[in-house]
Amino acid sequence: MYFAESQFRKKKAWAYPYDFVLSLYFLGLSSVVLFLFFYVGTVYTWLNYLPLTFCFVASIYAVSVGLYHVAKKYLVAPRDFMLEKPFYVWLKLEDSYIPSKLSNIFFQQTVIVALVLRIYEYFPEIWLLSLFFGLVFGAVHLGMFLYESRKWALYYIVPSFFSGAIFPYLLLSTKYGFLYTLLIHWGFYLFSGLGVWAIYTIRSRRVVKIG
Repeated sequence: MYFAESQFRKKKAWAYPYDFVLSLYFLGLSSVVLFLFFYVGTVYTWLNYLPLTFCFVASIYAVSVGLYHVAKKYLVAPRDFMLEKPFYVWLKLEDSYIPSKLSNIFFQQTVIVALVLRIYEYFPEIWLLSLFFGLVFGAVHLGMFLYESRKWALYYIVPSFFSGAIFPYLLLSTKYGFLYTLLIHWGFYLFSGLGVWAIYTIRSRRVVKIG
């Protein structure tokens, strides 16, 4: 998913229209999953009640936009790193990226809900599901070793393993597990971007003091 989206962004002069199309694409895929797996726990009670989910996602969007604007005002942009890693769109802290990525995450988490609930019917052991999804999530990202440095490949793989391990527990043991998984998934990209900007800001200030 990450690689396909990156390739699409690479070939396009990315702007709002393309993000809008990508958002519709992933929301459409989510609708297909909802339709196909409607009977699976009524798709987790309509993904923790869709109106609440919509408000939750809207809140995430608003907070993310606010943090992006604050970061751009007070932090130093890692321009050299952006040029080195053009596929890391989360580095740019662009408002237009948020809806398309949230739609992408919504689709992925919808698929995960369907898979977790379906597998749980046959293997009702949460710890086993956690181990299974952790290994699967980590394995899915192993391909990053082919086109990324070891450090950055592990940066994706390790969180993927732990998120995959915790998602089944949240989905099966908490009332609003779907919303929690959305928050965790998006939080990775949000705080990755903010974190890199913060690190570059600290480094630049150190250079100024030394100079």
